Formats: sequence, C-alpha cells, structure tokens
Amino acid sequence: FNMGDYLTMAACLCCMVRLALIHVVLTWGTNNVPAAIRKTKIFTEDEIYRREIGSKFAIANRVFYNSFLWLQKLVLLDVYRRLLLNLRYEKIIMISFLVVFFVTYVAVQVTTFSECKPFHLYWQVVPDPGSCAKAQLQLIVVGVLNIVTDVLLLAVPIPLFFSLKTSWKRKLKLYVLFTLGIFIVAITVIRLPINATNKDSQVNRTTWASTELLTATIVVNAPTIYGLWNKKKQDSAYSNSHGTG
Repeated sequence: FNMGDYLTMAACLCCMVRLALIHVVLTWGTNNVPAAIRKTKIFTEDEIYRREIGSKFAIANRVFYNSFLWLQKLVLLDVYRRLLLNLRYEKIIMISFLVVFFVTYVAVQVTTFSECKPFHLYWQVVPDPGSCAKAQLQLIVVGVLNIVTDVLLLAVPIPLFFSLKTSWKRKLKLYVLFTLGIFIVAITVIRLPINATNKDSQVNRTTWASTELLTATIVVNAPTIYGLWNKKKQDSAYSNSHGTG
C-alpha cells in the first residue's frame, strides 16, 4: 500500500458514514422548512424530535462531505507526487499544495459551524431558526474553495507533460486523463446557483452533492485505473510475444 491507498480508504470511510447520515436526514427531515409551510403547519413533539436529529446529522454530514472532497484532492496529489518524483520542483509543488489544502479545509470546516449564533439554531425547529439553518454561506465557501483547489490541481501536469519524452498523441491522451477534473469544476459551478435557488430543498442539495462526490471519485481514480489497465495490456502483449516465440 502507498499513501494514496490509505487516503482512498479514509475517503471510503467518509463516504459510508455520509450515506448513513444522509439516509436519516432525508427520511426524518430537518429544520429547513419553507416559510409558506411553517405558517400553517403544526409540528408534533415526535416530528420536532425527528427534525432536530435530522438537522444534527445534516451538520455531521457536511463535515464528512468536506473531508471526502479534500481527501480525494490529496489522492490525486499523491499520484502527481509519484509522477514528479526527483524533479527539481517536486518539493515546492507538494509543500505548496499541502499548505493550500490544509488552509482551505480548515476554512470550510470552520464555516460549517459558524453561521448560526447561538449554535442551537442549527437544529432548532420551533420557532423558525432563520436563514442560518439553510447554510448558504457554507455552500458558497465550500463551492468556491473546491473550484479554486481543483483548478490549481489541473495546472500541475502542464510542465510535466512538456518534459515527457514521448509522442504528442500519448501526451495528449495523458493530459486529457489528468484534466477530467474540469467536470468537477463544471458540476460545482452549475450546482451553486441551483442550490441557492432551491435553498429550502434538502433533497436538491443532497442530490447535487452526491453527483459531485461520484464525479470526484471517478475523476480522481481514473489515472490509477488507466495505469493498471495499461500495465495489464503491456504484460499481456509481452506474454503473447514470448509465448509465440
């Protein structure tokens, strides 16, 4: 196992915990209830209890969601580390990205817990906790920092591919593979205004967040999967050539 494998295991754990939490959130609901419904709805004690639990789980879900995204960035950075090994700018790039990832990760987690004051408004059902329960600031901060860090990651392979001694066709194929991250950026850009428009809908927010996580998983693991497939293909060709010789 290498560092990327352990980071992937940690990301898988975050994903599984998030799945468990979001199931309760979507089943029991949260304190994010549209004002029009609040005017006529009478909450029972049981419903208040369930929505309070759902709201608390929604906060925990955001922590694991943020952690999953940033762990995936570290997985991709580890792939780059192995490609940049022994190049003169390897340490500078690695240290710079680690600092950026640490600062942005702390920023998104702090924002997750800093919108509602007093803190219990995060799960207060009655009376109306106000707009802070919709966590729009958290959505924007995570979205923007996710875009910024992903764009930075897209720039890492550029000098590497110029230094590769191989055909332009192969260089292009590899660069396309490593720039699939643009799909994550695109989904985040599309997601932000849609979630802002549907800020009363937890289902909408969860659906887009899950789409983003799935895309990130595919994009981050694509280079490794391609490398394994390519190695298997080469080994097969080598075996066939020696078998017929």
